[in-house]
Amino acid sequence: MSRIFLSSFIYFCISGAFPADGEFIREGETLAIIGNTFAEDLSRYSYFETLLYENFPTRQFRVRNLAWSGDEVGLRPRPLHFPTLEQHLLELNADVIFLCFGLNESFQGKEGLADFKQNLDTLLTNLKNQQFNGQTPPRLYLIGPIAYERLYEHLPEATEINREVERYDAAMMQIAEKHGIPFLELFHSFTALSEIRSEGVTRNGIHLNDEGHRLAASFLTQQLGLSMIGHQPEEWPQILQQLIGEKNRHFFYYYRPANSEYLFGRRKAWHGGQALVAEQEKIGEIVGRLDGLIWSYEKEVREAIAQQLQEIISYDSEVKGIFEPEERYKPDKESFVLKEGFEIELYASERNFPIENPVAMNFDAKGRLWIASMPTYPHYVPGQVPHDKLVILSDEDGDGRPDAHRIFAENLYIPLGFEFGHGGVYLSQAPDLLFLKDHTGDDRADEQSYLLHGFGNEDSHHSIGNFSWSPSGKLNLQMGTFLHTQVETPYGPERGVYGTTWQFDPVNLKLDNYISYPYANPWGNVFNEYGDHLIADASTGRCYYGTPLSVAIDYPKKHTLRKGFLTTPKHPKTCGIEIISSQNFPQEVQGDILLNTFVGFQGIRHHRLIQDGSGFTAREVAPLLQSKDPNFRPVDLKFGPDGALYVLDWFSPIVQHGEQGFREALRDHAHGRVWRITYSGKSTTSIKDLSSMTIREVLDQLKSKDLRERYRARVRLSDYPESEIVSELDALMEEGSWFASDPDHLKLEVLWLYVRCHSPNLPLLVELLNSDNENIRTAAVRVLRDWYGEFDQGWKLLQGLSQDPSPKVRLEVIALISHFSTEAAVMALLGVMDQRLDKHLEYALKEAFVHLHPVWMRLFQEDPQFLADDQAKAIFLFRLLRDSSLAEIPGFLRGDPEWQKQAQRLPPPSGHQALSDAVAYQKFLAENPLEQIENRQREEPQDQTTRLTLKTLPGKMLYDQDSIQVEAGERVELLFVNNDNMVHNIVIVKPGFEETVGMMADQMASEADAQERQYVPETEGILFYSPLVDIGESFTLKFTAPSEKGDYPYLCTFPGHWRIMRGTLVVK
Repeated sequence: MSRIFLSSFIYFCISGAFPADGEFIREGETLAIIGNTFAEDLSRYSYFETLLYENFPTRQFRVRNLAWSGDEVGLRPRPLHFPTLEQHLLELNADVIFLCFGLNESFQGKEGLADFKQNLDTLLTNLKNQQFNGQTPPRLYLIGPIAYERLYEHLPEATEINREVERYDAAMMQIAEKHGIPFLELFHSFTALSEIRSEGVTRNGIHLNDEGHRLAASFLTQQLGLSMIGHQPEEWPQILQQLIGEKNRHFFYYYRPANSEYLFGRRKAWHGGQALVAEQEKIGEIVGRLDGLIWSYEKEVREAIAQQLQEIISYDSEVKGIFEPEERYKPDKESFVLKEGFEIELYASERNFPIENPVAMNFDAKGRLWIASMPTYPHYVPGQVPHDKLVILSDEDGDGRPDAHRIFAENLYIPLGFEFGHGGVYLSQAPDLLFLKDHTGDDRADEQSYLLHGFGNEDSHHSIGNFSWSPSGKLNLQMGTFLHTQVETPYGPERGVYGTTWQFDPVNLKLDNYISYPYANPWGNVFNEYGDHLIADASTGRCYYGTPLSVAIDYPKKHTLRKGFLTTPKHPKTCGIEIISSQNFPQEVQGDILLNTFVGFQGIRHHRLIQDGSGFTAREVAPLLQSKDPNFRPVDLKFGPDGALYVLDWFSPIVQHGEQGFREALRDHAHGRVWRITYSGKSTTSIKDLSSMTIREVLDQLKSKDLRERYRARVRLSDYPESEIVSELDALMEEGSWFASDPDHLKLEVLWLYVRCHSPNLPLLVELLNSDNENIRTAAVRVLRDWYGEFDQGWKLLQGLSQDPSPKVRLEVIALISHFSTEAAVMALLGVMDQRLDKHLEYALKEAFVHLHPVWMRLFQEDPQFLADDQAKAIFLFRLLRDSSLAEIPGFLRGDPEWQKQAQRLPPPSGHQALSDAVAYQKFLAENPLEQIENRQREEPQDQTTRLTLKTLPGKMLYDQDSIQVEAGERVELLFVNNDNMVHNIVIVKPGFEETVGMMADQMASEADAQERQYVPETEGILFYSPLVDIGESFTLKFTAPSEKGDYPYLCTFPGHWRIMRGTLVVK
């Protein structure tokens, strides 16, 4: 039946699609695959390729997959300076090309069809005009999209999606016929299959699962007229498929490597990635040797094949730069200085547990500590299987200390973040977000599935990590700069670039580019008791309140820069943020924030968080902890279920990513510690095992005063079926007495749980929107984001909230309204201006009006009297047209030749003519005439001072000049401009003192007052120096040049920077 079924869906536009010998692949040819995630998955699952090799076992052809998740025919963003598609096809000498498109484009609907057809026509024409093999044009095969399937109720309805997919599928067939190339059809094949098959064939509705790819391979090979050898499970050539899978995995490492910023991008010249070029060549060698093994495959020598495979993929795999634990590196709590009343003790280390290079930690429902160990960082070694892991530490004897461990998952690759939820573990392994689950109860993951694919990994420590659940059940994932992300979802592709906070709902599979902001590397992600989102950016040291940054913005634009809420003049690099909420800590510090600082000042800084109008500020107080050990590197911190503060210590002489070589001998892969901090004046609490509790008992934990206990309870509740939780919540609401101790706050917790369970409770939401507590109302507005579509009177509610007396509520309303591109949205935002604006409200309004400028400009065009009687509001809008700050982005992004795509842009002056009839605009011009550009000659200074400028190169940790020339004894004014994404200084030293001063600066990292001293050592070798200059700022260093001629080194003395950031002052 299956062969008859398949034959009805074979589409070849012309009979001449194959070579003259009637076979579509010849001896020694290369077949390339391009397109979207479906195309990528052809190599991940390898069924199709296995059937090709089974049909042509002696042809010695090669298959190379150049597909990229999220790709569309007319939109294929890539990392900076990544080779083009044509360059890759030329390098491969491609003879045959399979193209897989149509799904992502179909979400543009009927309106996008014409552009799709034109783009596809252009692409095919261009490819047909090439000769990648140097002799003949490539033979092209077009593969259509599969049908969408709705796996369960929380996913989108199938009818509308499949109507558009079918529309684009038909368009592809037409274009294929026009070009005389074969069209391989899948949409109708899978549609018909769904009518006779009850089991799903996708993992998320749009991407095939293992069985789906087995079926797709059958559909494709039969349409190609090939044999169905091995289509029965007992006949399937598993060893061959394994070989092909290994070859494809290594080609992925070669074609789409992690840390490509160091291979192709602006950090190509950095010392860190210099070893990668040779290592990439080794990976290419492995791929070639695997090709040979596939060609020599014979079923009867399977054991020999398996042995040869192991020899190929593990050759030359000695790991360089690992030193074993030594006595002088033993954990030493005496190296710490703590605030009075606090104590620290070692909780776990590499001496007892396999937790080397720990990067993230979390406590599970049982109260056990899980640690992501990442010794593969910063980069996979060719020939070595990545050996990162997820480790569980358990206290078997109940003495409060771990005495056993289990490895939940191993052979991971750069697991920057993980979180529990829905009975398993969400874990990052860029470009993938994985879900791991233990079905047998042995604390070993026996399921590993791909939830999302396509996250950028151009700089491995910038990729998705630092996971945190929002109270309402969204998994927040942080991503730093340089990265380009394209993820396909059942709602269409989601894209992000150069700094993103993602929000992901694992139940309905919605992924939201929640914040598009030019972070450097956000590595702090927490929510307070009201759901206010606090974000810490590691490289810049700045901290942000999330709401103003969540205003709507279109890809790939970035929000305008903010200073953040810390009030300290300089911001050391951070790595983790935590809110103090523990019955073990003193009452007066509750609600404050703690920040790990891992370079410069190595310890935990303490800031008092203060509500400031609609946002926050933070005032620094004495640090909680400082280490005298230069190898102490705190990378995560969390309060545990006992109320103690746990600190994760990477512990390494080297913590920088690219400033020093990836294979540097001092880059440690053998150590890792967990420290436990308690307050001696109060006792810790007993650990509660939430895994043994009923739903009602877990709900009772939401009454805890400790944020992390409430957090742990919410996560535990996600393990239960939503219907059971909703039933309990409904019972609580009916009883009422459960809320007696803190009605509004506990009702907010219940409201969040209704959101998590995708079960709107509109009366409860309305009740909390009318709470007397502004923080409760603010949190309820955030819930309105999720449930807006459930309200008949949703807009009326929003209009009323836009006039709320609380600036914090109004800020949240601005962020929500900005996502509606309507005239009503503009009017509501203008209404917010009827009350006083603070700096946070003004920022959010500017960002919102920039996003909505086509709407409000149209209002002025259609009604010349619009805002004629409210000139203040009109001026606010018109000034945006001249606000040059809106186009500013950090200097480290300007290394991208297309950086202006990320900058927000309003119409140029020529586009303002559309406003010429508006009365308000005429008044504005009369009072604010357009500035005239004047060219003025500057008078030469009469004081004979030499004025020079030295800048930092954006994103490169380098000065823009290797040398500067001055005359001996002359007066010099050196303007130092910091365009980088971290603080720098310039220190000019005597000849021969460069390394001495640099080493002394590194040692200052453990000194309490080092930052106040600008990391400038006290030594006679230093002649002149600047203070630390913050991001985007400048300082003029005035000095008299040395009287002796010679070469005087200059360097940045921020710890670690001097090794690559240096130059020479040449005195003539």
